[in-house]
Amino acid sequence: MGKIKVKDFNLAHTLECGQIFRINRVNSWYFVNAQDKFFKIKQIRNEIEFHGVDKDFVVHFFSLNENLPEILKEINKDKYIEKSIGKYRGLRLIKQEPWECLISFICSSASNIPRIRSKLKALSESFGKKITLDGVRDYTFPLPG
Repeated sequence: MGKIKVKDFNLAHTLECGQIFRINRVNSWYFVNAQDKFFKIKQIRNEIEFHGVDKDFVVHFFSLNENLPEILKEINKDKYIEKSIGKYRGLRLIKQEPWECLISFICSSASNIPRIRSKLKALSESFGKKITLDGVRDYTFPLPG
């Protein structure tokens, strides 16, 4: 189990915004299945706690080494962006595998987040390998070919 102090980060905004779909919330924990890893993570104020991956993976995956205030300053060009920045403060870009990102995008056509999650879950259950973490079962994302 690892812990990291974080600044300018909101785990819920980042995981629930539609960037990634193979997540499952169990109480205060998010179980995340991505990049051939299955891990759980939660945030309590300015600290994240995680299990199943190392600190370097978490920092890279959630772009925690990026200077978010500087990025937001650069893109804050009008009142609409300014409003979104305020509403979703702490949202970070997830570094997702290109294959899974492409398939997720294809599944997203004329759909919504719950339906996309359902499609990707069915695809993973049919063609992925079963994995378990703390009694929570999931499936890896199938490889191309």
